[in-house]
Amino acid sequence: MSEYVTRAGLKPLSAALAVLAAASLACGLGGSSAPRPTPSGSPTPIIDFPATARAEATPTIAEPDTLPTPVAFDGRACLITSSAGQLTCVDAQGLRLFTEADFTLGDDYATDITACGDRFAITYYDDVVLFDGAQFEQIPVELPEEAHGLDTVTCDPAGETIAVGAGGGFVLLYRDHAWQTFNLQEQDRDDDPEFTDVVDVALPGDGTLWVALGYNLARWDGSHWQVFAQGQDWGAAVYFSQLAVAPEGVVYAASDFGLMRFDGELLPIDNSQAAGALGLAVTSNNILAGHGFGAFLLDRAGATVAAHPVGERPELPFAASIYSVALDGLGRSWLGTTYGLLLVDETGAYHLYRMSNTTMADNAIDSLAVIGTPPMLPVVEHAPGTLTAVILRDNKPLADMPVVICALDYALETPCAGDPDFRTTRTAADGTFTFTDLPRAAYSMHVQIENDAWTYLTDADGYFLSPVLVDAGSAVDLGPVGVDE
Repeated sequence: MSEYVTRAGLKPLSAALAVLAAASLACGLGGSSAPRPTPSGSPTPIIDFPATARAEATPTIAEPDTLPTPVAFDGRACLITSSAGQLTCVDAQGLRLFTEADFTLGDDYATDITACGDRFAITYYDDVVLFDGAQFEQIPVELPEEAHGLDTVTCDPAGETIAVGAGGGFVLLYRDHAWQTFNLQEQDRDDDPEFTDVVDVALPGDGTLWVALGYNLARWDGSHWQVFAQGQDWGAAVYFSQLAVAPEGVVYAASDFGLMRFDGELLPIDNSQAAGALGLAVTSNNILAGHGFGAFLLDRAGATVAAHPVGERPELPFAASIYSVALDGLGRSWLGTTYGLLLVDETGAYHLYRMSNTTMADNAIDSLAVIGTPPMLPVVEHAPGTLTAVILRDNKPLADMPVVICALDYALETPCAGDPDFRTTRTAADGTFTFTDLPRAAYSMHVQIENDAWTYLTDADGYFLSPVLVDAGSAVDLGPVGVDE
């Protein structure tokens, strides 16, 4: 199970524990326990579907008088990317990355996004920003001294009330232009009184506030808290990873053992494929859950409608993890993964969007939200780039050593092995290595030194070398770099 520890390191502790729990469950059930691959340095611009998939996805040409009415793509999808936490949205105007030139926090690291009525709510360290596709409204948040920044955000269905979770065990509720702060350490029922983890928050629209606290759930009714816990509302210990609200206000909770829903009491839903969900969405007809094993579309009773496990298609490789999901007005599944943005359309066809075939700023998606029926992302063709450097060790060239680069740095037996498109080469006698014909991406690099040991590269000053952007048609020369020893 070591691959899950590596993957979980990409997210906060709550997600890490959830992924570990999901891994343990899947192994115990003998289900899809395959590890998740990482995206590679050579993303696939346009996927050529197998013949069967193409046939299913190709509509029958009707007679002129019976041609179907074209779908009006009236909606917007927005996502937060991992590396810089920037906001990117697609709508009828196309795909756009928002920066400081668009609003004050445009270049700050956003942590979460959710649909909020006809707008989006986005969290930054100590701000909430509302965005309607054109205007940004910044709502400052006064965090308690003990809080460590905003982690998660939710809105009620009408978009009138906002709840945010903050590191350190705090939840803040925004209603009638004022914030109310709760210290959830007072409601936590786990065995660690020194640490409270607010995993997720939910607002069903009935005036209540729900909080997932890792090992228990808490519900605020406007005057007091009701706490649901092991031995009282369920038997074995569970870890909650996500909350979601159905259109009619029913609250769903994902744990490492599956799903529960609250209909006056907590009721289990019998489908382990949703266990440990890191992304959860509920519509009037369906439940969509995503995690390290893939994405699974269920009906509201819990029966599997469609399964998208990792490792079975090139668009969702073995090392990919799904951190955010959404269902749009056509019932299409939007999956924010560590490999790219994957859209599964109403025919079941896959559409993969990455830096290599769009203007996205990053391949890895932390959070996404959808309103209405957005258009697909516009696909563009980028010229390939090159990357070169010279590796020195003790100021001497490191000759004839293997070098590997990848866009999704996920290690199995060796670095980058989880990326299906990783690239390898060897250093020349003068320590130089060069990669050519590289798709647009940000690349991590490793070199193999003595005793089969792999190490990251460092900059000339000995600091860890962050992933290097090879933009469209660019020739990147890093010059002298070192090894991390």
